Amino acid sequence: MAKLNQGLTLNQMQLLAFAIYSTQKNGVTEFRKADFEKKFSIDQYRTDDAKKDSRRILSLQVGLEDLEDDTFEYWNVFQRMKYSGGLFKFVWSEEMVPHILELKEKFVTTDLTITSQFKSGFSWTLYDYLKA
Repeated sequence: MAKLNQGLTLNQMQLLAFAIYSTQKNGVTEFRKADFEKKFSIDQYRTDDAKKDSRRILSLQVGLEDLEDDTFEYWNVFQRMKYSGGLFKFVWSEEMVPHILELKEKFVTTDLTITSQFKSGFSWTLYDYLKA
């Protein structure tokens, strides 16, 4: 997670974490903006902010590299995203769903009660490294 969060703003990290949380909670990555704002004590998350942050999150990629076998593989984290009338809908890439659900089983998930208090993206990255 720490590598995945690199280069993201605090709000972008929060949006990614909430997407993971929602998926682990009920298998569906769909949530209301108001719930997101409430969880992270955000006064006002404007549609322009949501658009900018969603575009950045949509560009996230994961890679596996094996230098000994001279192989590598890359894929996008999300297939697509939609925002309409205060409702976020994130569609994970097929390869990511098992990984996201496996995080829950191995208890390596982000504790949103802790991270919701963070005021900086650096705090989030440090938290992920220390937790690992």
